[in-house]
Amino acid sequence: MAKIVDFFISGVWKTKDGRVSMVFLHRNSNNELTDGLKVAIHNLNQLIKEGKKIMTMRWSYESAKWHRGALLEVVIIDDEEILRTVKNSSSLDKLENQIDLSLLPQIFVTSVKQ
Repeated sequence: MAKIVDFFISGVWKTKDGRVSMVFLHRNSNNELTDGLKVAIHNLNQLIKEGKKIMTMRWSYESAKWHRGALLEVVIIDDEEILRTVKNSSSLDKLENQIDLSLLPQIFVTSVKQ
């Protein structure tokens, strides 16, 4: 099976004002997820510019599995690069609606890259 995306996002860290600042990024390696890395949001813009495909994913408690979410894109609004999910995506799949890992103690994140 061909690899559809290069990376998945399983969670986010938010600032006090609710903006996504970091993501929990997993490489899609031979259709298996690697351990996640905490990555600054501006690094995702560069990956997308380099042609990498990044998609959100969400946990389903009903099926006890991860499900694909929405692809991310970089758009320019008022001369500023903005990272967002593609239009017409389900609100459940949007980046800002991912699991907010900033609510968890730091001990749960073992691999950190900033």
